[in-house]
Amino acid sequence: WKERCMTEPTQGDSKLPIVLVCADFMFISTIEGTAKDLGIETRLAMNSSGAADALAEPAALVIVDLELPDLDCAELMQALPSDRPKVIGFYPHVLKDRFDAATAAGFDEVLTRGRFTTDLATILSSLRG
Repeated sequence: WKERCMTEPTQGDSKLPIVLVCADFMFISTIEGTAKDLGIETRLAMNSSGAADALAEPAALVIVDLELPDLDCAELMQALPSDRPKVIGFYPHVLKDRFDAATAAGFDEVLTRGRFTTDLATILSSLRG
């Protein structure tokens, strides 16, 4: 991961894509559809190892499905530069350990799947400035 991270300050730049680290096709479709409606490009990584490639270029936001089985939240955060974009994780409410891991790793926001789905349009709209 460390060899392939972002190198430029980019937080909040609406011209930059969002990085989506997710393997759940329902959420991928929902997030990509909402982003497309708002004119925001997405880069998809369907597993943790693919996230390195997705994070190799600047991004406005990183969204992470905390239910990915091979996800190491601390490793993901360490791969990002100090001037990294905002990182949001979402998780099933029954998996509190995922919330704890993401919070401990320094994710900016950690939301239940329901809350994330409800707030998605607002979250992405905030990137448009």
